[in-house]
Amino acid sequence: AGLEQLQNQNVLVKNEDGAGSGVVITKNIGGNNINFVITTAHIVDTSRVVKRVVDANKNIVEKIEFKDVVVKMEKFDDKEHVIEYSTTAKIVAFIDTDDEHDFAILMINKHGFTNITTKFIDNYNISVGDTVHIVGNPDGEPGINTMSKGIISRKHRYVNGCDFLQINSGVMPGFSGGGIYNEKNEYIGMLVGRRSETIGLGISFDKIRKWCGEAGYSFLFDNNSIPKSLKDIESIPIESHKAHVSLTLIQLNIPIKQWRKQK
Repeated sequence: AGLEQLQNQNVLVKNEDGAGSGVVITKNIGGNNINFVITTAHIVDTSRVVKRVVDANKNIVEKIEFKDVVVKMEKFDDKEHVIEYSTTAKIVAFIDTDDEHDFAILMINKHGFTNITTKFIDNYNISVGDTVHIVGNPDGEPGINTMSKGIISRKHRYVNGCDFLQINSGVMPGFSGGGIYNEKNEYIGMLVGRRSETIGLGISFDKIRKWCGEAGYSFLFDNNSIPKSLKDIESIPIESHKAHVSLTLIQLNIPIKQWRKQK
């Protein structure tokens, strides 16, 4: 039952151009259950739109807008039939690939979309050889939340000077943004890419927690700092890093054209 819970807290994240995975965090803000999703920036990158507009001084300036994305999750009824739920979400934090930054936070528009929340590791302490589970949506398809088992094969795998967790496990397209869990079912990191079909690369939870703090979202892991209202969240800037740098690793989001061919 514990491992099934890991599948339940995984969602499919999708826009017009691609699809991947993410995990849900539920917080009570202003008396409402608000669902957030942690995922990778490269899944939702094309939802970031740069427009040129004329300002009050008649200067042409760039204006950045973020389009909503689709979030889907699945549940099982008493007869083990899959029920799919779909909604939309705003991109509320976006840190693009820059010195291994590849991170985004979504806020689901529908309040109380789910009561599920992810359990995070308290004291980040991992070792080479530790058993892990990874959950994702292979081929970017909804309704097939899949779990892969493996081990941590390196705590520090450097790619172009960027530091990643290396996981030896079956990792497939569509797993990008999926959670990496220890044997206590605690979230210890996020899968962001792979070097081969059996070697995945992840971002450790200690980095994710640090980035959330820098982006104004420390309350996702600290109940003592939860905002009083959604207006407090709306005042947080979406972007804190602006560089767009492509890393030489195989990212595991699925281009929608390819995804449609595979269905």
